[in-house]
Amino acid sequence: MDSTQDRVLKNLRRIDGQIRGIESMISEGRSCSDILYQIVAAREALKRVGVEIAKDHICQRALDGENAEEEIEKIIRIIASLS
Repeated sequence: MDSTQDRVLKNLRRIDGQIRGIESMISEGRSCSDILYQIVAAREALKRVGVEIAKDHICQRALDGENAEEEIEKIIRIIASLS
């Protein structure tokens, strides 16, 4: 497994833990602001994973293809939608 894939999987496991934590917070009746803060943190972490995957794709795959420019533009649109 390459280092990008290792980092992505590690971050996804961390995000999974955050989501399970949010479930617990809801079950425990924690405050809305505490829950929302954790939701924002999980969403931002997921956004970073998406950018990491897109960056790796552009660097490793999109630049080598016949339709490289088209593929890069497509990924840039997806990245923009993450923000």
